Amino acid sequence: RFLEPVVGAPGLRLGSRNLPLDVKRDAVLRERMESQLSLSLAIPVADERVRLATECLSNLCDLRSRVEEWEDCPRWEFEVGLLALFSCDLVTTEEVHAAIKRKGAGIKILFTKEQKRVDKENGEIMWTGDGEALVDAEGIKMRIKMRDDRITSVTVKEFRKLRERPDLLIEVFRRLNSGADKSGSMLVDCVARFSGTMFCAPSGIGTPIKIDEYLEMIHTESDPLELKIREGSCSLVVKGRREYNLVH
Repeated sequence: RFLEPVVGAPGLRLGSRNLPLDVKRDAVLRERMESQLSLSLAIPVADERVRLATECLSNLCDLRSRVEEWEDCPRWEFEVGLLALFSCDLVTTEEVHAAIKRKGAGIKILFTKEQKRVDKENGEIMWTGDGEALVDAEGIKMRIKMRDDRITSVTVKEFRKLRERPDLLIEVFRRLNSGADKSGSMLVDCVARFSGTMFCAPSGIGTPIKIDEYLEMIHTESDPLELKIREGSCSLVVKGRREYNLVH
């Protein structure tokens, strides 16, 4: 994720002759630091991984110490900037939520109907029964219904934007630790289905996609956050009974 190409300015590549020297230099430094962060997250020894990743995040803060300075970056790089600023206590929880809303980044989840939590002997957590969540995924708002480990329906205001982003819905399913519904039950108001990897016709197999033009979100701007550095990933996690990755 952190090794995606850096764009120094909208519509221009890093090597473009049209880029000012200071913009080129800033982009090269960010690219180098983000690559170092990626490499540090691959370290298998936890203490060393956390130490080096934290150092990389601190270096990024030295380069850009205010959230506004990251907002002109591509979305994925903006999220790296938020991780860095939060790790150095340079932004509050409320400022993170506000910046994500302005940028249309991150995946925010509000559980409006909780499932039952089951703690297994091996330490794993399962969620059973019916549940419901309101999700704002990079500006695409949806209502998701769950049963056990399956997503039984996804409702959006309009389908066009979501249809262009199956990768985004894959990520939402992953963060909910749930798979597509395979029952194939017939629904009158179904405009498409999601197999877990791609959209298909309403007559196919998968989670039904529905339209509700009156769908509204409930905004939460103060959910507590925690930075978690794991092998291969660095995330801002929303704390609570059911944690999830806001920025990953």
